[in-house]
Amino acid sequence: MKPYIDLSIDRTTVTEGEVVEIFWNCSNCSAPNVTLTIDNGYKATDIVLPPQGSRKFRLNRAKWRVTLKLTVSDGGKSYRKSLHVRVKALKAVRPKVVDSKGRSMGSLRLQMERLRQRWSDQARRTRYEMSALDGRKQTALRTLGLVVVTAILTAISPKLTGLGLFLLGGYLVLVLMKK
Repeated sequence: MKPYIDLSIDRTTVTEGEVVEIFWNCSNCSAPNVTLTIDNGYKATDIVLPPQGSRKFRLNRAKWRVTLKLTVSDGGKSYRKSLHVRVKALKAVRPKVVDSKGRSMGSLRLQMERLRQRWSDQARRTRYEMSALDGRKQTALRTLGLVVVTAILTAISPKLTGLGLFLLGGYLVLVLMKK
């Protein structure tokens, strides 16, 4: 006589990490060997079970679904019953970036803060490098910087040439009056 196999589960859709409970009953068997195979798409695991009962399992990782297959061996013949559990991926939690006052920083504010930090770091490095130079080289570098700014202003608009030359002249006057 063919054995009666009953296999059920408390729910068929879960999120990764949740626990499911399965129930089984194998009747009309003389001396059954009952094996449960859990296949999550990555690995299949076999568990030997008594002819009837229930058991809880945590479904952590799966390729879309987990297959639960109950195999009953009785008198040299095997009988199977399967269930499928859909496993939804756990939603990723993204950390919220906040400033020193606890305000949420959107992507634009975050980029501006990073830009301010880079500018501050570069200014600190430049001041340190300038302090290692003697006075004449510092003056030459500052003058060169003003010439570059004047060239950029002239490239943007020829009307700004006067402003750039005024800044350069003013700096040179300050240097001459200082010595």
